Amino acid sequence: MLEQHIYGPDGYFDIKDSYKLSSRLSFERVKNGMIYVDNAFLNENFITFYSHLHQYGFVLDENNKYVLSAANHRSPVGGRSENAETVFSHMPARVHKKAIYLGCIIRHWGHFLVEGISRWWFMLNDEQYQDYELCYTVSGQQRDYMNQIMDLFGLDKSRLRKIEVNTIYDELIIPEVSTEFKQFWTEEYKQTVRRITQNIKPVYNEKIYLSRTKFGDRLLGEKVIEKTFKHNGYKIIYPERLSVKKQIAIIKGARKIACVSGTTAHNLIFAGDGSECAVLERSITPNRAQFVINDMNKLKISYIKASYSFLPTGDGYGPFLIGITPYLEQYFKENKITYNPQETDSYKQFEQTYLRLWHACYNNVEGFETILFDNPQATMSGLEQIRQKLDDNLKTVKLQIKTDKKIKEIAAVKPSRLRLFYKEKRGRERTFYFCGIPVYHYKK
Repeated sequence: MLEQHIYGPDGYFDIKDSYKLSSRLSFERVKNGMIYVDNAFLNENFITFYSHLHQYGFVLDENNKYVLSAANHRSPVGGRSENAETVFSHMPARVHKKAIYLGCIIRHWGHFLVEGISRWWFMLNDEQYQDYELCYTVSGQQRDYMNQIMDLFGLDKSRLRKIEVNTIYDELIIPEVSTEFKQFWTEEYKQTVRRITQNIKPVYNEKIYLSRTKFGDRLLGEKVIEKTFKHNGYKIIYPERLSVKKQIAIIKGARKIACVSGTTAHNLIFAGDGSECAVLERSITPNRAQFVINDMNKLKISYIKASYSFLPTGDGYGPFLIGITPYLEQYFKENKITYNPQETDSYKQFEQTYLRLWHACYNNVEGFETILFDNPQATMSGLEQIRQKLDDNLKTVKLQIKTDKKIKEIAAVKPSRLRLFYKEKRGRERTFYFCGIPVYHYKK
């Protein structure tokens, strides 16, 4: 059984005893199957997808019926139907071959790891399918890390084909997914990951901290936590600055790993069985996809609520506000990690930035819908009230932005690696950009 320690309020973490799905995986054969990549979306009654990342790469059968087994399913599952009102911008290409559909790869490191490789298990023993092409689609531009993972797994490049136009094959094999987001993992998924990492020698470190502070995203307050771990002998690692092989080698060889939840924590998929890991939650709700990964690797895990976030957000979108919470203090004390008690209120200096980023991210219906998907208890009217209150209050507050680096007054802001700059419009309205997000500020 998974060894885990919980540092958080009652009800915050709701973790199952096991996320393993033991039933045997199968696959579906589709004659004259079409991989549909048109950006023209089908009608909204056809299928409910949960973000633009998943509105790409469907499979239709020869009767233009949607093939359910080809979907990237998520929970809550939303509406699904086999009836599609298909829109073709051009005639599909016809390929008189057979192919194995490896799915739609999402251009996002974390989702690539927990969803994009979920059908590759079929290639672990595919001797009888050597004459089949290996086809896949990509949501967005294919990135180099995808190629690196494909190489590490050993996908045959001569058989690989990225589908960029609607394409019909004489036969498509669609393997069942070996893991489902937030739901389950299977032995096949674990073996897929092991195939990727098997030839990489570990780089041994006693303790590492996987940091997001160089990433420039919407996470506020991490610097004090990073500093605390560093002062306690943890080597600071910035995963996005390393090659895939180097990331895997370092994570594979670490005995103790600490990190903030999200994509960075999904790297624990490469951790060795039994590694001691601390995951610091950053949101008002925990990242449940991480529960599945940690269960699969039999990690000695500590879940810690490090979040001072108090507004609902979409998973992964942020903004997030973290710091040395009472729960993190408890973890530090029990694990003999020294910290500065005077820094327990350091998160307060980021509160205005946090509010302005939330207001900028969620200022329309589309933004609210990303919240509603991940927070079923929220309502559109309630979110609109939050936005309106922030809109009224922030107009009267002098704009002062703080990141983990420096306090920036709007008049002194200059372009930087965090893309901090502002523009004046007709001498009345200023638009302040933080991490590429416009934050509106009005002169009195």
